[in-house]
Amino acid sequence: MKNLVLLATLWLAAAALCAASGPTVSAVPDRSKPMVLEMDVWGESDLSGIVINTRKNVWTPIRPQQRLSRKPQWDTLQFRIPPEALDKERVVQHLGFGGADSQIWVAAIRVKGDKQNSTKETP
Repeated sequence: MKNLVLLATLWLAAAALCAASGPTVSAVPDRSKPMVLEMDVWGESDLSGIVINTRKNVWTPIRPQQRLSRKPQWDTLQFRIPPEALDKERVVQHLGFGGADSQIWVAAIRVKGDKQNSTKETP
């Protein structure tokens, strides 16, 4: 994608922390299972989704599970990422968001396992 304004890097081996005033990025759980990426985003931001660098020159779009409030407040967006969207050959995983003249304010980025698929139903 030519118009990416911001590329964040998710470190797969360990947590990568940005400067105290910038976003933080957490360690990525088991990449063979679905995961959830959470972003704390200002509600008036222009963000409709992210893209995951699945492999060289291939970007997979991921939409949030909910929309931003469009209010002056911090919202938490959740993006469910299937394992097939991740590049298992790399040590780091790249994601992108924004483009053109998008204005996006991000306070934090967290990654965790997808509890929706990890819980088993008991009869």
